[in-house]
Amino acid sequence: MSGRYDVQRTQDLDNAIDKVSKGIVTTPVEAYSVHRGRSYFFAESPGTIAASSYKDYSLQTSSEFYIHVHESLVHGLGANIRMEIRRARSSAPIDISDYGSQEVYLSPSNDVSTRDAASVVKTSTVSYSSANAGELWASVIYYGADVSPHALMSQTLNPAVEKLILNKDSDYIIRFQNMSSSGPASDVIGQVFFCESSIGLID
Repeated sequence: MSGRYDVQRTQDLDNAIDKVSKGIVTTPVEAYSVHRGRSYFFAESPGTIAASSYKDYSLQTSSEFYIHVHESLVHGLGANIRMEIRRARSSAPIDISDYGSQEVYLSPSNDVSTRDAASVVKTSTVSYSSANAGELWASVIYYGADVSPHALMSQTLNPAVEKLILNKDSDYIIRFQNMSSSGPASDVIGQVFFCESSIGLID
């Protein structure tokens, strides 16, 4: 038994060596998570967001996995949209208990996988107030154009430098904020791509 195991391990290590550079071939965590069936995405359509208004979604991470957010995308017409991730702090709590129960479907990035996401995203029927919306942690602006109502905004996070890791067993708010004080953002569609991983912090 041990002999067969050692042979298999040797073969696995040999397959991991690039034949040209002789270096070890590695796989990014995002790609590895896709193959393991632990990568997901969701797409939501807030529709029209009025000037200075926003649309909120709650995100509850599981007690088992951290969330690695590696890409986001927003399409819309008109005003600039800022996508925010808000987290809870002792001085800025998040209370999502009374804000809707409609779950957002988290689609596997691997169509072969039958693993459901452990995290839960819900759409809110109302917007969270400043008293229970936590604090702004990270954000990215998707540029429309107030001067041109036909501008299309489309931008992604760069996973090499902008990946976010959300803590397990925690509540977050994903907010789509209209940055204009005068004009709406219409036909807004937001997408978030993430993977669930047991790895959070490496010392």
